[in-house]
Amino acid sequence: MKGYYMTFRCRLCGKTFTNGGTGDKETAWTATANAAFTASGIGPLKKLENQPLVQETHCCEDGSFGVADFLGMKWAEDGEIVADYLIGSSPCQDLPHKARWGDEK
Repeated sequence: MKGYYMTFRCRLCGKTFTNGGTGDKETAWTATANAAFTASGIGPLKKLENQPLVQETHCCEDGSFGVADFLGMKWAEDGEIVADYLIGSSPCQDLPHKARWGDEK
């Protein structure tokens, strides 16, 4: 699908991945600006429902757990392979809910 994708790179294994996105240019810009301001200690300019975190956890292919940094909102045309970390394809999908999110649901 054509659009902007939240792009991250794992510090541990080096894999670049995406876990969501938008087709709206203004939302992509705002999400990127919010991440930059948050990393600078200023806080988001405008609240977004699906705001990317500055860091995400990553389940590496070898079973390790890494920390990934938000790189930005990457534009992709139709047919480009951009999302290999979407629901169902993550090595973390096999972890029980409590291991991933704690006691609260």
